[in-house]
Amino acid sequence: MLDFGAPKHLVWLLKSLYDNSYGMIRVDQQHTDKFRFERGVRQGCPLSPLLFLTCGEDIMRSVEAELPDRTGAIVGGRALWNLRYADDTALLARSRTQLEQEAQLLKKHSERFELQINSSKTVAMAISEQDDRQSPVIEGATIKSVQKFKYLGSLVTAEGKCELDIRARLAMARNATLQLVEVWRSKEISLHLKKRLMKSLIWSIASYGSESWTLKKADERRICAFELWAWRRLLRISWRQRKTNEWVREIVRVPESEGLLQTIKRRKQQKYGHWKRRPDSVVMMTTEGEVEGRARRGRRRKAWIDDLRGTPTAR
Repeated sequence: MLDFGAPKHLVWLLKSLYDNSYGMIRVDQQHTDKFRFERGVRQGCPLSPLLFLTCGEDIMRSVEAELPDRTGAIVGGRALWNLRYADDTALLARSRTQLEQEAQLLKKHSERFELQINSSKTVAMAISEQDDRQSPVIEGATIKSVQKFKYLGSLVTAEGKCELDIRARLAMARNATLQLVEVWRSKEISLHLKKRLMKSLIWSIASYGSESWTLKKADERRICAFELWAWRRLLRISWRQRKTNEWVREIVRVPESEGLLQTIKRRKQQKYGHWKRRPDSVVMMTTEGEVEGRARRGRRRKAWIDDLRGTPTAR
């Protein structure tokens, strides 16, 4: 904290908070002998996340100081070699050797804070058309190579597409809808309250991480189909009754302009406006910056910014 410019009196106060701290375990009315805390931060303390992030920032700065220039993916003219959220860390490199170097340095400097890399929860993914799929090795431990993995609740694939993530989110929302069948059947709950439950419990699952989606026409149809399926479950309407989608929307009083798909699109616009307030951020760099390298032959894939602008030429 002193290296980051924190005041000395604040560091002294935090140090005194952790020096000579003891605890004990109570079982019914009996207590164990007190024992000293040797590691970790106070659970529930609002300062604990900041202290942990301070350690993580010190680790990453130490690793970056030993890395060669322009290590990692070059986006917008800047080298991007790591993404972090709390203790979930993703390393980016342009070769397997470079990735192993980053991981070795990360492991070395993490040990100063008695932190370790869990090899069983660590995976590697190659985004390349080359046939070299050899798994990286960190101090003798081979890291499993995968074609997709889940990071912060979102499914990341080697192709960089969103179809699998959208399908997974809608499947989770569908399962949650079926688990609330007793709520939809209840006659003691008004239709207005059921609609609020649908939007707060089901839509929140279906739209998690949707700000990063690049929607194609098929994805939009899939989202609209799920929404109408959910409304039919809420109204307990069978397909044998032959009720149209327009009739369903009229009953629940949720027009297409206020549906799940339009809600997702509005969330993307709001998130982009939030990012625009920090033009030098990493998010804007990855959203609007150019990536080094040559594109594949054929038609250009639809980019996230094209989807936001509603560009009709890219699909």
